[in-house]
Amino acid sequence: MAQIPELPITMIASVRPGSVIVSSLYENNASVWDNYPSSFDCILDIIPTPTSQEPNFNINGNDLRVGMFILQPNGNAYLITEISASSDFEKI
Repeated sequence: MAQIPELPITMIASVRPGSVIVSSLYENNASVWDNYPSSFDCILDIIPTPTSQEPNFNINGNDLRVGMFILQPNGNAYLITEISASSDFEKI
């Protein structure tokens, strides 16, 4: 029997204004991007989102994992490389 593959987790999140801190710069003297920010620390505000995928639960901040991406309306995408803390959210 054919099965639908598990869908990737999609969360509604925003970067908390004023929480972004540059944590490293790109270092390559031959590049036009030399000394541009290459990684950041920030606080994400995640809105718990119900899903119909088994086992029917709400996606929240505890489901955030290294390797996921944060997508921005302007087309930028940021790879999550480290999670320093996660807050539990009240289920809807």
